[in-house]
Amino acid sequence: MFSMSVSSMLWSTSALAAPLTMSQIYGYARHGDLSSLKRIKSRIDTIGRGGNTALCQAVYNQDYGTYYNLKAMGASRTHPCINRISQAQIYSFNQGYHDWAIAVNRGAIPAPAGMSVASGTAVATETGLSTAAVVGIGVAAAVVVGGGI
Repeated sequence: MFSMSVSSMLWSTSALAAPLTMSQIYGYARHGDLSSLKRIKSRIDTIGRGGNTALCQAVYNQDYGTYYNLKAMGASRTHPCINRISQAQIYSFNQGYHDWAIAVNRGAIPAPAGMSVASGTAVATETGLSTAAVVGIGVAAAVVVGGGI
């Protein structure tokens, strides 16, 4: 009996140290598995093969619910991979996230997996991504998005 519990403890310890991929972290966030995200919180900014964290990948994918869950769990919004995202993509993501958050708060679309808007928690409409780059492209983005000034 003693040897079984020692072997169980060894298994648990090795499972905690098992390699964790960015894709796994993204999956936890996408599916609202907040307990798994809490368990691996110290490794939430694990970098994938392309040099992205799960949060950066959520921005590329325009995946607002996943971004929300990662941000809520403390994923870095200043990781170097953010600097590789074009200003136009960040602008687009910020706009889309803002609209998504308003729709979630109004109940027009479901809250992110793992979150209950009924609990009185509103989704912040700001991404927290650097807006310094966005300010610099404001007029250019208006031309691209609006078709002209």
